[in-house]
Amino acid sequence: MLEFRFLRRDCDKLITLCYNNYICKTENEIGKNPKYFWTHLKNLRTTKSNYPHVMTCNGIKATTVDSICDLFAKHFSSVYENDNTNTSNLINTNMGIDPPSDIEILQLSRDSIYKKLKRLDLGKGAGPDNIPPVFLELTEVTQIRDLGVIMDSRLTFVPHIDYCLELANKSLGFIMRSSKGYKSPLTTLKLFYSLVRSRLEYCSLVWSPYKKIHTTRLESVQKRLLRQLSYRFKLKLNSYDEGLRYFNINSLQNRREILAMTFLYKVLNNEIDCPDIFSKFAFHVPPRIPRHPCNLLEVRVYRTDLGKNSPVPRLSRLYNSISTKNLNIDICHDKLPQFKRKVLDYLCKL
Repeated sequence: MLEFRFLRRDCDKLITLCYNNYICKTENEIGKNPKYFWTHLKNLRTTKSNYPHVMTCNGIKATTVDSICDLFAKHFSSVYENDNTNTSNLINTNMGIDPPSDIEILQLSRDSIYKKLKRLDLGKGAGPDNIPPVFLELTEVTQIRDLGVIMDSRLTFVPHIDYCLELANKSLGFIMRSSKGYKSPLTTLKLFYSLVRSRLEYCSLVWSPYKKIHTTRLESVQKRLLRQLSYRFKLKLNSYDEGLRYFNINSLQNRREILAMTFLYKVLNNEIDCPDIFSKFAFHVPPRIPRHPCNLLEVRVYRTDLGKNSPVPRLSRLYNSISTKNLNIDICHDKLPQFKRKVLDYLCKL
């Protein structure tokens, strides 16, 4: 009995050692290719089926999936009922009208159908067709999804932000549950970059929020990640900014602004060949040489927040604020990596 106890202890140690080696190998592979993460999950979820491959009923043997299903259907066929109902008889008995001999005699316009559906009483029960009126209710479409971006009727993009936050929080929870055994926080960060942050930055040039409440909500996803990493790996990170400096990452707001400035750089330097977009930006040409730094791009005055924070004036205003305070930056002369580095240095100082 004592020998068995020692063998079981040695076996448990060997299992733990093999599992830790497997986790280390998985982390190294994920660091090179984040797609390996799905291979790791597939290995964890792979289970063998307990169903037999061969089934027999009344002397009939079935070995394939289709034949096994047919065998079950034949065995339980006694409890089935054949539906021999005639459609024409159903119309006669339930609706009380004679079926038309020619369907073409029915002439219905779109307006007449719309008026009848609008007059439906949602409190009534189902009609002869067994369809409740609530399923036929006409509702006004207030938002539409185009190329992955949800646009509402007022172009506030709040539904899209809510949708992105819902997916991001679910994905982040999934990553934290699936990476419990990982030894390095950098592996979890790489999974966050590829599965969560990419969703929060997709088409951000179009829907980037300008209200503080939406910016804070988006930033809360990365805050949650750093807080959980700090707790799991016992890191003493007292604030969000300290966590950003420790892992050498940027806030989501700064990344959206860098992406916006990168797009502006490519448009003005003709790296994105689109004359329609280029024509939206107007250059400011002073009548004489100014003493102080002046804006490079003209910014129109808008009466609404929607126009003021649309992509073109937002990009123009952002670059003007950066260029007037950082005289070393030049969007027409600097190379793209140098330009991005100067923009990032300016944003980190704010």
